[in-house]
Amino acid sequence: MERESCKQFYLNPGSERAAEEFIDLLDTLDLEKVDIITDYGLGRLRIKIYGPSPFVKKAYKKILKNYKVIENKYKKRKGFYKYVVPDMEEYLNIKIPLKLLTTILKDLKFSVLEDSETTFRSNADYDKVIDLISEINYYFRVSKPLCGSRTLRDLVTRIAIVKSIDPCEILENCLEKNLLRLRDDGKYELAASPSKILKQYDLSEYDETSRE
Repeated sequence: MERESCKQFYLNPGSERAAEEFIDLLDTLDLEKVDIITDYGLGRLRIKIYGPSPFVKKAYKKILKNYKVIENKYKKRKGFYKYVVPDMEEYLNIKIPLKLLTTILKDLKFSVLEDSETTFRSNADYDKVIDLISEINYYFRVSKPLCGSRTLRDLVTRIAIVKSIDPCEILENCLEKNLLRLRDDGKYELAASPSKILKQYDLSEYDETSRE
């Protein structure tokens, strides 16, 4: 029989709004075989986890990992918000193409500091970054059946978001200019370097290394 245990700890979310968002998030987390009790007061969030000891430990780690996403959302340090991509991927349940995301942020004139392969800072707030991630994944779905390579898909997605142009219009325009060619299977493929395509839309050279 598994030993029951209780773990109590405190977090400092910084605002009532952040605390409320985190409490709402806790209701959506898949925390197996445990019960959670929360209360907020005097700027502190108290959390109690009840259940079998191994599951309490597992829930505690998961709660802290998701808390970091909320904490980074509301805490701006020296003009920048911090984004830890693996934590955001778990929180949002979606893959984030980091290099493409930071490139688009730069295109949109946001400041970006890439701290590591999985972490960056930006003056773009959390909501803006989440909106961009949603847009990227939307254009991935739209472009994938049309593009013969990931490089072209990323190019089309970048141009579509930054310049607000429909992907089909981008592909047809580049085909007319002999920058793309149409394959027998109906997909488009590169007939020129990515830099030539970007030049058509007044964008700078694209780093093709994007994270899937």
